[in-house]
Amino acid sequence: MLATLDVVTLSRLQFALTAIFHMLRPVLSTGLAIFLVVLEAMWLRTRNLGIMLFGWNKVPPVIHFLSTVMVAFGANLSVFWILSANSWLQTPSGGTFSDGHFHVQNYFAAINNPFMLKSVIHMALATVETSMLIGAPQGAAAAASALPHATVAAGEAAAIDSAVEQYLSSLPADFHAIRSVPALKRLLTSDNVLLIDVRTPAEYRAGHIAGAINRPLNDLSRHVAEISPE
Repeated sequence: MLATLDVVTLSRLQFALTAIFHMLRPVLSTGLAIFLVVLEAMWLRTRNLGIMLFGWNKVPPVIHFLSTVMVAFGANLSVFWILSANSWLQTPSGGTFSDGHFHVQNYFAAINNPFMLKSVIHMALATVETSMLIGAPQGAAAAASALPHATVAAGEAAAIDSAVEQYLSSLPADFHAIRSVPALKRLLTSDNVLLIDVRTPAEYRAGHIAGAINRPLNDLSRHVAEISPE
């Protein structure tokens, strides 16, 4: 029968059997109390996971932050209880065997079994290393993608300043104009300056200096009366 099943069906069957095993093993081994604690940690994590993943820009930032904290807390709580139960299977403590059954007499000793601390520390470090392994390349990629834009922007600004400086210095000596970029920038910051952008409307919409008004050069004569002589 199994030979006739496809890969997807076999994978689903394997997952179902594995999930059933992990759901029943704590009850049959360590008891219902620890099993309920594990479920509580899973509930704490999963109920906030949806807010953390899909609540960005949908809930207040403080709610999103608290949900993220609760997901982290629930995940670490699950790590503790699951590894405590798994460690107890390796080094049973806190009770005695009688008639083929283990009878817990001290739950604290059973939870704090000899192998528990090493297991929890090992898994906690493994999760941190895995998070760094996944997060570090993503952060580096984001930083690297931002650097070229910053470099290009700085290079373009320098090129624009150089072009403007070259244009201003090439004007005739008797031409009434500002002849340096620093002087032009100082003038633009004053309050009694009207800056007219004589490019086309499309070029103006593509980018312009803040405060500039658009009066295309081929239509400037019709708008002379609108420009204050002061």
